Amino acid sequence: MKKYLSFVLLMVLLGIAFPLRAQVTIKIERLSKPDSLLPVQSPKDIFKTFIEEDAGLTKYAIEHKGIHVDYGLLALKVDADSLVTFGSHSFISGMREAYWHHRPITLSPDMIWVLIAQGFSHHVNANAEALRDRMVDFEGKKELTCICDVESIEQIDWEKTVDSFSIKIAENTKGDIAEIIKADFSTTTQVERIASEITLMSAVKDYFVFTAAMIGCGIPYVILEGTPDDWQRVYDKAMQLRDYDLEWWIDELEPVLRQIVASSKGETNKRFWRNMFRVHTKKAYGSPECLDGWMAKFFPYNRYEERLPLDTLYLNNIDRLPDEMVKVDARVFNMMTGEETFVELWAGFVGLAQNNENYMLTPKMGWMVRVKDVGNEVQKLKMENEEGYSLRFVQNLPVALRQFDTLPIRKLEIDFREKPYFPEWFWDLNIEQLRVEGKISEEERRNLLQHFDDVTLDNAWYFNTGDGWVAHIKNGNVFEQIEGLKHIKLLCLDATIIGHEDDVKYRPIRVGPDWEPLNIEMPESWEEVQVDSISVRLNESENAPLELLKKQLPKAVFKTGYDYSFISSMLSLQGRLRKEQSQKHKK
Repeated sequence: MKKYLSFVLLMVLLGIAFPLRAQVTIKIERLSKPDSLLPVQSPKDIFKTFIEEDAGLTKYAIEHKGIHVDYGLLALKVDADSLVTFGSHSFISGMREAYWHHRPITLSPDMIWVLIAQGFSHHVNANAEALRDRMVDFEGKKELTCICDVESIEQIDWEKTVDSFSIKIAENTKGDIAEIIKADFSTTTQVERIASEITLMSAVKDYFVFTAAMIGCGIPYVILEGTPDDWQRVYDKAMQLRDYDLEWWIDELEPVLRQIVASSKGETNKRFWRNMFRVHTKKAYGSPECLDGWMAKFFPYNRYEERLPLDTLYLNNIDRLPDEMVKVDARVFNMMTGEETFVELWAGFVGLAQNNENYMLTPKMGWMVRVKDVGNEVQKLKMENEEGYSLRFVQNLPVALRQFDTLPIRKLEIDFREKPYFPEWFWDLNIEQLRVEGKISEEERRNLLQHFDDVTLDNAWYFNTGDGWVAHIKNGNVFEQIEGLKHIKLLCLDATIIGHEDDVKYRPIRVGPDWEPLNIEMPESWEEVQVDSISVRLNESENAPLELLKKQLPKAVFKTGYDYSFISSMLSLQGRLRKEQSQKHKK
């Protein structure tokens, strides 16, 4: 009896010292066991591969072209020594592996919640300005600064720093969104909590600058970790995201999360769990291309910020999904020396822990902080630049471009989805061809034309020949778009004239949803521009506005239809100037 009581007491003490995670085992199918274990890698090696792929560097290029990769790792945390990896889509690919080869899998509130939080992050990033009034009460980006009492970047405690950023986000956003996104379940480890907070940072990165200052059917069973209260909190937190224009997504998730809550209480619905990861359809049973199980509902966007249908997921196009690893930039500023270092915070699914006895796969989250791979990015950009590729960026210019201040960039395209932002160092770049999409202000247009000779904007193309400009205006006010150029050799108006003298608007030939008609209303504070020649494509029967334009620019030679010979000579000159610039670059 004493021995029995001693054993019970020992078990109680062990339970206090090492609390067991609540879990429910859901039997789904009686299936044969897998033939073997899967190969594994260390989390550090997996993150290194992520960095190489993010920089666009292949193993072949690294090994055979002598490219040195500066990984810049500062911190890395994963609750596992080795992991099965499927690249940047380890969660969904791990589910596929479990399905095809009869491996059980573990799910936790943290895993499902991070999928939801990542989906929310992609939604906010795709609709930052539309959601601004519900997220924050300011325009532009606000800097959030965390003071780190260390002397070097290697000494920064990144767990405390990320915690501090999370608190500051809560203080500077509306509602409880910071608290909603943060993982706070009974299963949440320190690693998973930090990963959820970095996901929060990723969701609000269009509103803040972060600075750390130094002074289914083939799965035999699922283990559902966490308590019923945890899963109820996942449900409750997800429902609160409806207020951010997400009814279309949360309505799809609601019945799924409700069933998971019921299962956590022991109310198992085998049919529901058989449909978790289902890759067969009525037309093609067992097709490996299309996932139509409810796990597809946790992926609302693809990597191009386009909505996905939520009822199907095409696994042969898995690279079109957003990475399950989010990253956000931050700046470390040394208040003693004035030196600044750019870092990246990464968080998400790193791989899957594997149980060597029962083949169980458990998705594992992790996070890391690294010095931003400016060196790797510079090598990639230089290689693309030398090979004549267009360097194209969406929303933000990479810091790596600063390294091009002494080298010409052949072609740079920037797509600002919302309001453009040009850092101070941008104006020192030598860009042969520049294309900017977005709502450019008059001041920004003048700055662009002052610094660069070949500029394409949404409404116009400008080329400096050396002794005057060629300007091709597509829509909007003509005079506003040529003001400040001083001397224009050829002004092309890509429009058909309509109306009469008191209706001075043109109809664009190419019509888009946000395009304004061309008009020739001269502003009151007009700075006179010398225009040598004007070429207009027009409807000859309605030429009254053309007469008005002749009065406004009396010294210009007018031609109806394009002056193709002149344009051809300008393009020839453009090509010759670029060739000369390229030859100087090679020397």
